[in-house]
Amino acid sequence: MYRSHRPEGECYYDKLPALEDLRNRSPVWLARRLFPGPEQEGTVLRGELHHSDGAARVGGILNALPEKSIRIQQERGPVEFYAWDIAKFKGRDVSQMPYGQRRELYEAVIAEIRLFNRHLHIVPAMPEGGDPVEFYRAIIHDPRGLPWSEGVVVKYQGGIDDWFKVKATDSVDCKVLEILPGGEGKYANTLGKMVVQTPQGGTGEVGSFMISDSERDWIWKNRDILAGQIAEIRLQDITAKGAPRAGVFTRFHANS
Repeated sequence: MYRSHRPEGECYYDKLPALEDLRNRSPVWLARRLFPGPEQEGTVLRGELHHSDGAARVGGILNALPEKSIRIQQERGPVEFYAWDIAKFKGRDVSQMPYGQRRELYEAVIAEIRLFNRHLHIVPAMPEGGDPVEFYRAIIHDPRGLPWSEGVVVKYQGGIDDWFKVKATDSVDCKVLEILPGGEGKYANTLGKMVVQTPQGGTGEVGSFMISDSERDWIWKNRDILAGQIAEIRLQDITAKGAPRAGVFTRFHANS
């Protein structure tokens, strides 16, 4: 049972199935008989989920029923989890332990889990005595791209919830091609995502918005006239094909 921890403190179960062939003659099935898996009941890791399709894909997988979640990941690839802290270890609160000890603990947890699920990872840590600026620059210029180059997670001196993220983003003017509704839940009958085109000609979905719910509703009601307008999108990256990656809508241009 592996859970990630939302910033507001709510825990939820991640749908990150390790797809296996469990026929009677399968060596995986035989191994499971001898060792059914890591015993991490009650362990709560802090980290972030990533999918190569972007944040909207992660949200869709998490909000889908398990069967649909598995099918999406079979078709589009698995969600990856990147841990940077641990809140509980097998039900025991470890949040007051020094961070160095917590890191050793969750590194051991991830190592055990990865024997069965290779989609859990550990974020690199700045070496003791290192230069924070140089470490940040090395991360955001990582040639592997996202998620390795997204940014850094910084911890204030204090409790386990004193984390914040620092990441490099650029604002790009994108053409809004289509405005689509949300799926199930709070945004089912209002703006859910936009299909946008970057100046490079690539297209993709933007599912995060730095706007209020009333602004979201206004955009949805006026979607017919807003399609084709120019929006300012904060992008983490633009793919080799010109598609937006990790986009966040900020506003429509007043002169668009």
